[in-house]
Amino acid sequence: MMWAEKALSDIAIKTIEGVRPDRLMEKKMLLDKNKLVIGNLEIDLIKYDNIYIIGFGKASALMASHLMKFIGNRVKNGWINVKYGYKVDVPKVTVWEAGHPLPDENTIKGTKEILKIVENAEDDDFIITLISGGGSALFEDPLIPLKDLIQVNELLLGCGATIQEINVVRKHISRVKGGWLAKLAEPTEMLALILSDVEGDDVSSIASGPTCGDRSTFYDAFAVLERYGLWNSLAESVREIIKDGIEGKISETPERIDNVNTVILGNNFDALKIAETLGKEKGFEVEVVDKFIVGEARSVAKKFVKMAEETISTRKVNKPVLVVAGGETTVTVRGNGVGGRNQELALAFAIYGKDLNALFLSISTDGTDGPTDAAGAIASGKTYHRALEYGIDPDGYLERNDSYSFFEKVGGLIKIGPTYTNVNDLMLLLVNYS
Repeated sequence: MMWAEKALSDIAIKTIEGVRPDRLMEKKMLLDKNKLVIGNLEIDLIKYDNIYIIGFGKASALMASHLMKFIGNRVKNGWINVKYGYKVDVPKVTVWEAGHPLPDENTIKGTKEILKIVENAEDDDFIITLISGGGSALFEDPLIPLKDLIQVNELLLGCGATIQEINVVRKHISRVKGGWLAKLAEPTEMLALILSDVEGDDVSSIASGPTCGDRSTFYDAFAVLERYGLWNSLAESVREIIKDGIEGKISETPERIDNVNTVILGNNFDALKIAETLGKEKGFEVEVVDKFIVGEARSVAKKFVKMAEETISTRKVNKPVLVVAGGETTVTVRGNGVGGRNQELALAFAIYGKDLNALFLSISTDGTDGPTDAAGAIASGKTYHRALEYGIDPDGYLERNDSYSFFEKVGGLIKIGPTYTNVNDLMLLLVNYS
């Protein structure tokens, strides 16, 4: 690995380590006698008869493990749903593995156990809910059969829709999303501790917003499905639920929730700050893109190529320039290949930037990019030319959405395993290096 590739990989890995929930909670949380202090929020724990911990998401088990170090002797029991391979042992709390990115039978079983805790909680009890990215798949009590739920999720994940659009649909075919979990808990007080994986920390979108009010409607869900040409491909059970909701036969998601306090523990911006510091420590001139990066991966790749071209043409500095960005792109699946949004973004950059002296890395902070064992990929123009030398057509792999297979043959996959965190994607662009 050349020094520049190693430098970017080191920055990416250390950044992800820095946004692990235990490290973020260590900075933002303390126990002062009987008071749990989180930022500006103080919670007098002694006034509650019982304290329960529930949660769902890729980071939720590690969140629970660290929370127990503060209040473990006060907790009665709990239940956490995590992705397969993300299990962490937590005293008094059952950590249950389930499907992601698609829900499965274990998702529903684990969710029902969480609901038992919520429904049995008394007025003077307290529920701490730990939420992170992946929670939409890992926490679900659907209004439709599981097979139909899986189908609608597959269609939504492959059509190029944003996570906000996807979650609007998910909320309206669920008994627990879009504020319904909090409603089920009323009047028991709840604290939602959230590791954000959405733009602007919109809690109504994180894990499909089970603990906050929701203003979206059944008609909004229908509009998303129509916009992406999915309506006629859906199972009849899905269409019936949406139609019944539009006609008022099913209640809309609750707009107001009064029994929940919410704290954001960390987000994508925290990752960017860490990466900026690490880049400067390596001697790079660092620029941070302050806008959350969204859009089709291929289109975003062209924007990074343009950034590289502008930096190369305008900078008269001796040291390399590192551009740090974050966000979450989308991929419209048209081929039958294997890959994820970060790998597709890196492959597209290699193609569009084939004549540039620029290195690009894109990685998912949760350690999983799409349905693969890679977190992302690193690429440059040299990647493109190396592929041609091997007799590999980069454009063909991009058209088939087969970025994983491309990087597996040419080199560039980043595999780091479960990270137990999730604050969207990190993108690093290095130019003016030799």
